Amino acid sequence: MQFNWKKINIKNNNNDAQLLTYRSCPICQHQQATTVLTFNNFQFFSDSESSCKQATIQEQQCQKCNAIFLNPCYSTTGFNTLFSEAGQSYGSTLQRPLEQFNWIKDRINVENTSFMDIGCGIGSFIASLPKNINKIGIDIDEQSISTAQKNNPDILFLCSPFEMIEYNNKIDIITMFHVLEHLQDPLQTLKRLHTLSNTNTKFIIEIPILENGLTNDINGFFSAQHLTHFSRNSFKNILAASGWEVIEWEEQQDYNGCRVIVEKGLVNHNLSVEPQEKKYLYNYMQNWYMSLAKAEEKLLAINTPRCVIWGGGMHLEFIYQISTLFSKEIEFIIVDKDKNKQGKTWRGIDICSPDIISNLMHPEISYIASSYRNQNIIKDELLQYGVEENKIITLYDHINVY
Repeated sequence: MQFNWKKINIKNNNNDAQLLTYRSCPICQHQQATTVLTFNNFQFFSDSESSCKQATIQEQQCQKCNAIFLNPCYSTTGFNTLFSEAGQSYGSTLQRPLEQFNWIKDRINVENTSFMDIGCGIGSFIASLPKNINKIGIDIDEQSISTAQKNNPDILFLCSPFEMIEYNNKIDIITMFHVLEHLQDPLQTLKRLHTLSNTNTKFIIEIPILENGLTNDINGFFSAQHLTHFSRNSFKNILAASGWEVIEWEEQQDYNGCRVIVEKGLVNHNLSVEPQEKKYLYNYMQNWYMSLAKAEEKLLAINTPRCVIWGGGMHLEFIYQISTLFSKEIEFIIVDKDKNKQGKTWRGIDICSPDIISNLMHPEISYIASSYRNQNIIKDELLQYGVEENKIITLYDHINVY
């Protein structure tokens, strides 16, 4: 069987003017910021002849409140184009939604309440709640809302920009799990939910925070999918500026998440400036560069003329951006379980189903597990295909997954 082994194509396909838009600080609206990290021609998933799929990723720190955010961020066109193939090759489980709900009901009486989930996706979390709860799911993605409504006809799902939600009935509980960091204007969303709430509404928010972001993942804390990179202080500032008062604050162990319960309070525009914020940034960057060095050391050990990379998602683009792997005289094939990626190319390299691996057994082929969360799953599947363990390159000695 013939396979198209290829070297990387370094052709650029960039249109920042169409895909990106500049903004002021999402916390304090200040216009001046300092650039702290840049990725040029960052490619979002597969190649395209018809659409520009590359953009300049630039992280900035506000010169007034020290908040860190993506700037420019994605325009509506940019988001729809760049993230059209965002997917998950391995399915999620109910473990996390169950933990989240159990955490809530241990603190709040949920019986016979009106419960609104912001960023509900296809409705998995909201649908898992008990039947005696009045459930409302909100998302900006029409396809997700359509799927959610089809699967759960007894639940109210609304497709709306979060800062423009219209809902006139009482809301007892609002949840927003790992949504705020993805929003172009998180302050306006929090203000809108403040308007819709009442004095008894409890609002549960979960976000990643910088101080707990010392991961060994080469993707790092500054995910290309996140538009605002909250620290403890910037999170407190945006809550205060939108009129939310913290009644419980909990940071997850072995995980960068911060989960809070807030209730309606008074708007406070007095910014808290944390003098150590710059140091926290430098500590993070030092840790991240050490993670890059460890990954590069493992990739430098590859001495075969051909290499199979399992994983055609964002992690692969980070390997391209931070390592010397693709500067070598190596030919590649990519495999991925995501059928939306199969049959396409990434930077000129074919993306195939992992089923071809059984036909690729050769001592002159190495195999890279290109994933953080699923690294060990990929390794196990490669072993099941018959790949020798010493031919499998894993970048991480340990993985912290919530």
